[in-house]
Amino acid sequence: MAFSISTFRDKTRKYLLNAATELNREVPNVSFNVSRVEDSGIYLSALIKDAPTELPDLVDLEISIKELEGGKDIIDVDVVWGHDGHGCVEGSFYSEPITIDEHVLERVYLDLPRLILVLKTAVQRKKPYNWEK
Repeated sequence: MAFSISTFRDKTRKYLLNAATELNREVPNVSFNVSRVEDSGIYLSALIKDAPTELPDLVDLEISIKELEGGKDIIDVDVVWGHDGHGCVEGSFYSEPITIDEHVLERVYLDLPRLILVLKTAVQRKKPYNWEK
């Protein structure tokens, strides 16, 4: 079953809202929230409340859809550290943005459980995997 972009956004947002609710129960001292930037991206953000000041305190599962000239759409999906995390990527759906075809959105949706686990693992570690400070 192929998803339209609209259907993908709706289903993904609902899935991530449910995941955020579950993660907020499972992972202490972390606040999980879902946000959506109109016509751009969906984010599952994890704010580590007790992060030491020398470490980043924000990890996002970012799902970004962009329209390119010529009517093609691309999607980029990463779990990435913010707030001075130097953009450390913990995990990705694919190593670079890819053109959306009739099956890409379905494959991204099916990969959400793995990406959420990557996010959960990162916040439980409380620092990027390659942190050297």
